[in-house]
Amino acid sequence: MSAPRPLSAALGVELAAPVLALLVRGAALFAFAGTPAARHPMVDAFTFWEQAQALARGEDAFPEGYYQPPAYPWLLSRLIALGGGPSLDVVRGVQLALGVFTAWALARAGRRLLPGAPALGAAAGLLYALAPAAVLFEQELLSPAWTNACLGGLLLLSVRPDGALGLGAGPAALARAGGAGLCVGLATALHPTHLLLGAVVGGALLLGARAQAALRPACVVFALGLAAPVAPTAWENFRSDSRLVLVSHNAGVNFWIGNNPDWVETSFLRPGLPFRKLALEAQPDERALPERNAWWSARTWEAIRADVPGWLGRLGAKALWSVSDTEIPRNEDFRCRTRPGEALGFLRLSPVRYGLLFPLVLAGAFAWLRAPGRRALVGGWLALHAPLVLFIVADRYRLSTLPAAVLLAVAGVAALRGAWAGRAGGWRAVGPTGIALGLGLVLPWWPLHYRTEMDPADCAYDAANLAFMDEDFPRAEALYREVVEAHPRDMGAHGWLAQLAARRKDWPAAIAHAEVVVDQFPDHFPTLKELGRAREAAGDKAGATDAYLRAYRVPGDRTATGLIVVRLLWEQGRTAELKALLDADPKLAAHPKAKEIVLGR
Repeated sequence: MSAPRPLSAALGVELAAPVLALLVRGAALFAFAGTPAARHPMVDAFTFWEQAQALARGEDAFPEGYYQPPAYPWLLSRLIALGGGPSLDVVRGVQLALGVFTAWALARAGRRLLPGAPALGAAAGLLYALAPAAVLFEQELLSPAWTNACLGGLLLLSVRPDGALGLGAGPAALARAGGAGLCVGLATALHPTHLLLGAVVGGALLLGARAQAALRPACVVFALGLAAPVAPTAWENFRSDSRLVLVSHNAGVNFWIGNNPDWVETSFLRPGLPFRKLALEAQPDERALPERNAWWSARTWEAIRADVPGWLGRLGAKALWSVSDTEIPRNEDFRCRTRPGEALGFLRLSPVRYGLLFPLVLAGAFAWLRAPGRRALVGGWLALHAPLVLFIVADRYRLSTLPAAVLLAVAGVAALRGAWAGRAGGWRAVGPTGIALGLGLVLPWWPLHYRTEMDPADCAYDAANLAFMDEDFPRAEALYREVVEAHPRDMGAHGWLAQLAARRKDWPAAIAHAEVVVDQFPDHFPTLKELGRAREAAGDKAGATDAYLRAYRVPGDRTATGLIVVRLLWEQGRTAELKALLDADPKLAAHPKAKEIVLGR
């Protein structure tokens, strides 16, 4: 006997989701493979890849502790071991497969969650398959492909075939509870903000256990499953620092970045010199990583207490930013990769845009808030969205909400369709769900701060970095000059231009660019040394001595730089200054090379 037509259509859509996901991702990966970005992981991706390779070699990849979550580089190290060596293609292939799995899991969960419209529910998988953000981040050595796959696994385990949301009772329920806990725990180990999702799921289980005692064992097994992936990080934090910290130690600085009075500027700090200048405010030469994290948190709360209304205004602004159709970058601006003419420009053709999706998400959330069996899904979406408002608004973090968002979007369509069909008066009578839809239609298009717009200079800067890594130095220099033309005091671009000029032995240019950097970042040790080298090569020994002295006084062990200062002072006959320097630094005075310079001439 053939299946009912609605079910057949739903199964067709369910199967279409992973097929479409594979086609879109395959095409995108083929186009991406020929770009410099595919050869050179940048910023966090570079760090994760370096850590993964160190772990694969059996080395300690985290000598200072866990500034970033260790689970992702650990997973990458296992791929390196399984693949027989470091291969970016292997990692991207696995992450592509995870994206396909997530699309299928969402299609199946959506079909079950909307039994009255299973084909519509399965369309959630199609929305995920076409989402450009998901495709782009799966190409990067970053964790969203894995965390969203964990959410897909959680949905497969918690949405039963009859459409009920829960784990049920009995031995099978215990297995599902353990698997659900592992999914949330692994997502948390990969990206700590998922701990909020664990609280929502755990809370829903506890409420069910209060009403039905048979569910209590499932709560215990879920908690154990969640704890298992998180425990190694928590134990290492406690072992090394005697602190109970479940995840990594960077919440403090992220809290500051998104909540200080100048939060717009700090939110858009470019990786490299601008961010390094901020990081040095925590005095890393004196404070260990946990202490720096606590210092940033304390500083943020002090700023909040000093101006509570201003902080509430910042939260409101971030709430608006977090639902905007504008993609807000963090470290990487993928809008540069999808511009017309770029290899991945075709992704701009996707109809899945946040501004178009959000009205339906809001309508679905409002509809399911009134459905007791669906409230946990709305709570999960809000829990994953909350870090954008509490910390930093960025497309990378908003991607974590996408699995829940596409499910709510199809629920929103179902709710509006039901309201239209079931009431007289048409769209004017859709009630509160329609009001939610109206808000959703307005908020994503509200004008934001000008800093949220794509800056072509940022695209040029990223392209220059990639050209530099490809050792195409003339192209890199031309692109960095484009950045400086747009932003004359961009210290990141000036820093690279100083190095490129030094490679050509164009010492006046190297000096000019380095001076722009140290004028804004007086304690940047590498640039001060670069400035000293350039001045000495240009014949300005007095200026070189000044630059090297400033570098020597930057906190840290600067004995090697002190030896250069000793040599320069001796060569200039500045014996009184040399004696004062050696008297103030016994370690430098006792160094054999210092004695050789002073006594051997």
